[in-house]
Amino acid sequence: MNADYETRGLSTPVYYVVRGARWSGDAGWELALIHDKLYLNNPPSGTSSLQISHGFNIVPLTRAYRAGDWTWRLGAGPVLTHAEAVINGASYDGPTKLSGVAALAGGGWRFRLAERAFVSIEAMLSAAYARPTLPGSPSGELEVRNVAVHGLFGFGYDF
Repeated sequence: MNADYETRGLSTPVYYVVRGARWSGDAGWELALIHDKLYLNNPPSGTSSLQISHGFNIVPLTRAYRAGDWTWRLGAGPVLTHAEAVINGASYDGPTKLSGVAALAGGGWRFRLAERAFVSIEAMLSAAYARPTLPGSPSGELEVRNVAVHGLFGFGYDF
């Protein structure tokens, strides 16, 4: 089936991104955790709910470049998922596990609040493929392809 997902970014658990970086001049390496969430809008017959809301987590290693107040990123990494579903009355609460890969590209603008503190506004495009499992009796496996546009607002600090 062609799945139609929504993210509900401000519903608990909320969408977030945490990032750490090591810079040398205007180039740096970043490791991030993107906690995305997917809720199936068009479940097939017999499926009461299907969500990957406690984690469609992308953990990219990213190469980043600064040009003035702008930062550009390109990266890839694994996807960790935790799928949940109710199918034909059976409840599934899958484990968090490595289940796929993702790539991303994006850019953003930084506004300095102080010498080391800043606010950032970013846009990012991610493309991911994952195969989360639904353990139980009977067990199941999902195949998820997700292309998403992310709008980010955040605070940062240069150590």
